[in-house]
Amino acid sequence: MTTQTIHQHPAEITLISATLGLPTWNPRPELGETTTRIVVWSLRELDLIHTRTGGTVTARQIERASSDGSPCAVIEVTVTVDVPGVGPVEVVTDWEPAAEVYGLALPVICALRPTPAAVEPTVQDTAREDRAYWNDRYDD
Repeated sequence: MTTQTIHQHPAEITLISATLGLPTWNPRPELGETTTRIVVWSLRELDLIHTRTGGTVTARQIERASSDGSPCAVIEVTVTVDVPGVGPVEVVTDWEPAAEVYGLALPVICALRPTPAAVEPTVQDTAREDRAYWNDRYDD
């Protein structure tokens, strides 16, 4: 989407800005932004948007160039929000868990984790295996 195309949709930009709680947002084509793909600077900012809007959270590992041009593996976290009158809008940021450990506690990252119901069988299986191991080792 070109800058000209983006600026032909001021009503969409207003709806998106209001829905996401980004009052001064305008697409920045130099960052690859369009009216349906927005880049935010931090995981905390993405978490605030997720808290306001809900939406679907996904993540994928990607490789970016660091400031010195060398490759750097990061996780691109995306919140997809259905904006009334516009449709799905993706809000993305890069996350480096080793550098931003606090992210593991943020609701936006917790939304990526399996639900307790999905984890429960695995926990039960592991506990059962642990009991069997220790019973075998210390059985009189």
